Amino acid sequence: MICKLCKKEFDEFKTEEKTFANGTKHIGAYCPVCGAHQQWLPQGGPDILYYGKYKDEKIEDIVKKDKCYLEWLKDNCKRSVKNKIVKYL
Repeated sequence: MICKLCKKEFDEFKTEEKTFANGTKHIGAYCPVCGAHQQWLPQGGPDILYYGKYKDEKIEDIVKKDKCYLEWLKDNCKRSVKNKIVKYL
């Protein structure tokens, strides 16, 4: 891989575990050369929307209060989010 910041090539991330305020657990992946954050790697937990009208809310809670929004979003989002939404509709 190539670091987004220092542009150096590396084989493995330096990692650190973190629990976000919404209860989801992720592993932060960092460049071993400069320490720049590269990406968050989700580690199970509830399905959360990370953008939009219900940002940082559980999909299972959203379906109870605004199923129409999830129907619309399912047809207008990327496949990874669509797959999560379909499980609840």
